[in-house]
Amino acid sequence: VTLYAGEYVDGYVYAYSASGELYKVNATTFDKTKVSNDVCEGNSYIGDMSYDYSTGYMYALHMDEYGATNLVVVDTLTGKFELVAENLVNEYGTPMLSFAVDTDGTMYMLSMDGLLYTYDVETDTVTKVGYTGYHLDVCDLDGKQIKNGLCIMKEKLVDNLFFWDANSAL
Repeated sequence: VTLYAGEYVDGYVYAYSASGELYKVNATTFDKTKVSNDVCEGNSYIGDMSYDYSTGYMYALHMDEYGATNLVVVDTLTGKFELVAENLVNEYGTPMLSFAVDTDGTMYMLSMDGLLYTYDVETDTVTKVGYTGYHLDVCDLDGKQIKNGLCIMKEKLVDNLFFWDANSAL
């Protein structure tokens, strides 16, 4: 089983497979336990996950079959999720593709056009922080877009620094 979106919490990595199954992986032994069967409908999938230590919530970005990015809260016991916010886009209509929550509970999101934002769950407000200098599309040698890049943004708990890994499986 190939696992995609995942997040480390208290000795385990919770991760979804391409078919929408949630797994709990022991970070020491790498033993996998299937938590749920397919919880994603149609062609939807979980694109990224992040744990909020200030609230104890596991969040995920659910990419639905219509192309919208939705923020959900994941139940790590069942794999099911509850919608928090629909169709997360920036002021240009560009979808959010990656996110992380720092230890204080501030949620940061990256849009496909490389802009960094904070997101307030309580008020459903997106605030621009700035441009990262990197557009999240993968292009061929002629400059034509061939596939959206996958990016993973996770926090470094020292000095409140974020690491962002842009990658693609072409």
